[in-house]
Amino acid sequence: MTNAIQLLKENDILKMDIKSFLESNKDYQNLIKGINKALEESAAIVVVTYTDVAAAANYVANFKRITKTIESLRREIVQPLIDKKTEIDGFFKRIPSLYESEQKRLEEEILQFKRKEEEEARRKAEEERKRLEEEALEKAIAEGRDEPAIIPEVIPQIKKISELNESRITTRRTKTFKIIDETKIPREYLMIDEKKIRAERMKYDYEAKSTIPGVEFTFEETVV
Repeated sequence: MTNAIQLLKENDILKMDIKSFLESNKDYQNLIKGINKALEESAAIVVVTYTDVAAAANYVANFKRITKTIESLRREIVQPLIDKKTEIDGFFKRIPSLYESEQKRLEEEILQFKRKEEEEARRKAEEERKRLEEEALEKAIAEGRDEPAIIPEVIPQIKKISELNESRITTRRTKTFKIIDETKIPREYLMIDEKKIRAERMKYDYEAKSTIPGVEFTFEETVV
């Protein structure tokens, strides 16, 4: 398919029907015929004897060779596009860097203002609650009642940031957490350090016994 790859390089592949172009290539068609023929032949193989191992290994080697070849061709086609994408991404991503720090400063100013307003609103609500409780208590005493009337909850009056501007800028709360005492965290929330376990496993032979309590050393075997 070398000729087809060269033709792709010489043309604007963004304007081409790549699938149809490659499928019409004789080298591709011959490749598919060869693969289908190999699949028909290999389907009859059942590995029982040494001879079967050799036959199966031959088809595995050929399939791997095809995979390696087509992957190389794929990379050859897409690499110029990847390089161009990297160039375009770099150009446009540099623009926000001109004002990113100032944007963050202004956003933090807005959040600080919001926090101050919320704190002030809660303070006023608490003062109002206490005032109402005192009034209710005084009234209960004056009327000779043992218990004052129940005071309804005083809701802090907080304006949203979106109400203070016409630019559709608002705030959003995201649920987060922070660790304050690792020793109290239940085991179900602890993460196993697989990287550290894997590093320990690599120190020993394939059939070695585990050196880590609660972990069994195993191995996988694949055909390469």
